[in-house]
Amino acid sequence: MPVIVALLVILFFIFSVPRSRNYEDKLPQSEGSRGSRWFEGGTLHDETGNGWERGTRNNRLATAADFVAAHEEIETEHQLYTHARDLSRCISSQYTSENLISKKVSEVSASCRVDLGFN
Repeated sequence: MPVIVALLVILFFIFSVPRSRNYEDKLPQSEGSRGSRWFEGGTLHDETGNGWERGTRNNRLATAADFVAAHEEIETEHQLYTHARDLSRCISSQYTSENLISKKVSEVSASCRVDLGFN
């Protein structure tokens, strides 16, 4: 259910926020169909550290974007990308500690959002 809510929030932002074309070509594309956006397809929400580390860079970024969109007011796609990138990096760095490897990504994400000053 939280994943569906997060996707609805992301879709809301996509269609309600005007986008500047200056940066869109520089944003990564998701794996999968050519029409996919970089923030689509995150599947690591309920994984632990091992699942996060096995996930692709794009999957980690899309998963982080889901967490960002669910907990922050995002004004632009570029802001979503920047926050998701920072959150993804923080989650990855948190898993370098052996005692956190068994924690779920959602738990580590919450800690990182606080560390990064996100809502």
